[in-house]
Amino acid sequence: MILYLLTLAIALHAARGQTIISPEEFYNGIQSNAYDAIIDVRTLEEWNDGHIANATHVESLQLQTSIPDDILGCEGWCRTIVVYCRSGSRAGVAIELMLESGFNGTIYNGQGVSQWTAAGYGLVNTESNAALCSVEVENVSSCSPLEAEPSAPSSMPSNQPVMSSSSSAEQSFSFNVMSISMSFLSFEVFLGLHLWG
Repeated sequence: MILYLLTLAIALHAARGQTIISPEEFYNGIQSNAYDAIIDVRTLEEWNDGHIANATHVESLQLQTSIPDDILGCEGWCRTIVVYCRSGSRAGVAIELMLESGFNGTIYNGQGVSQWTAAGYGLVNTESNAALCSVEVENVSSCSPLEAEPSAPSSMPSNQPVMSSSSSAEQSFSFNVMSISMSFLSFEVFLGLHLWG
């Protein structure tokens, strides 16, 4: 029970203020090459079961104390990064670590492969890609003051469901409030079952 409470507290803390994108937004961003890095923070076993195309595997980034070499060079404000896991919780914690470590670009929580596959998108079994913004990739440009700030992923094709006309910040806030409310509801049910049931 203590482990559950600790995990819940970490996930709620990490999700605070993050922009969570839908699988459709994630997919469209991949199709339009909008991301400098797509980071999978799941375990090696989970990675080997299938992952989102073009991802860089940074195993258990959310548990590390420093940023690994795989994504050094991706810290710049002009970088656009998506982090995902199985459900979005570990991605949220990893994003918090990245922000605390000096990443100041646009970092999206891409949720997880659970939402990705539920939306009808497939997984691949390929090698881990080097992040396009990492120092390991040759000819990577650094952020310059003349570059425009990154934009959100491109809009969805007309055959995809259309989101409401509210801003992405409003949608993110609504999703975060809903996620937190559902987490507390789950916690209350869990607590009720274990203390009174």
